[in-house]
Amino acid sequence: ARASLERLEDAAVGRIDRERISRDCTRRRSRLELLERRQEADMRRILRRGLRNGVFSEGRPLPAQPKAVLALTLPQAAPQALQLSCPGHDRTCGKKLTRDGAMDLLLDLELVYTDPWFVRRVDKLIRDLCFDTRAFVSKLGRVALEAQRPVLAKWGFDASGDGVVET
Repeated sequence: ARASLERLEDAAVGRIDRERISRDCTRRRSRLELLERRQEADMRRILRRGLRNGVFSEGRPLPAQPKAVLALTLPQAAPQALQLSCPGHDRTCGKKLTRDGAMDLLLDLELVYTDPWFVRRVDKLIRDLCFDTRAFVSKLGRVALEAQRPVLAKWGFDASGDGVVET
């Protein structure tokens, strides 16, 4: 925004309404400074509250059991092993995942997602994107894939985006 204001002022050189444009740019620049100061104060306040409430504390108690583990529900007549189908293909992948295996896979992923390293990476990503939800969702997959790679490899899936789709 600041660079745009500077370009606008440069473009106004030699124009009849240069003074008006210059005043307008000065007003907008001061408004930007005010908004930046407010944002900085808000971030300090949020951080102080988070620290006071122990949000960032490693010593806070963890729940005894996972809050919600996705339950794999299959029709009663379904076989014990699921045949995985590959998206976009008429054939199956040839990998079978049992009900217990699916639960174990989900538990492995939960362990990875609750790891402090991964949580810090996700927190940093959302801060770097200035809490822009759309940009966060579009970039989260790359960060998550880094954490998912060992789990995918452990379960015999390709440690890539294709492996994620295949699971």
